[in-house]
Amino acid sequence: MKGLLSQLINQNPELYPFLYEMISEIGEPGLHVEGDAKCLLNKILAATSAIVTYIIIDGLDECEADQARSVITTLTTIMESLNSTPETQGSCRIFFTSRDENHIRRQLKTAQKVKIRPTDNEKDMRNYAQTQATQIQQTFALSAMERQELVNGVMSRANGMLRNSTGFLNL
Repeated sequence: MKGLLSQLINQNPELYPFLYEMISEIGEPGLHVEGDAKCLLNKILAATSAIVTYIIIDGLDECEADQARSVITTLTTIMESLNSTPETQGSCRIFFTSRDENHIRRQLKTAQKVKIRPTDNEKDMRNYAQTQATQIQQTFALSAMERQELVNGVMSRANGMLRNSTGFLNL
């Protein structure tokens, strides 16, 4: 929650006075209680409801099951709270990515699902690797063969990351 708050505030510096006022009401320096951070996140999202906020949580399957459950519950509760009033309805969208794990799928059973296959992003990864390898080639005066070996090495090591995933779009 603190990380999300930090990102929202960095993207919206006009929120500093609003945040200062809310933290002053808590009466303690910093955010020591998880509930404080959730409350502040909810209030900030409500305060910025004139624009749609997109929250993307990548790699949910890398969390322990109870942590993933907590993240999903907290964010979907905040989103549902925002959607319950006409003034803030639709102001927050959440996109979770994860391998297709049972406990995550069960918790996001009402979310829209998007399958992400290895072939869906392989071309983008190859283009990125080629761009970076070209810069390295120019910096270190590498041959075309050495540049291609870099690209091939990156792509072969990335195969473990090019696994089937599922995106859960919580509207």
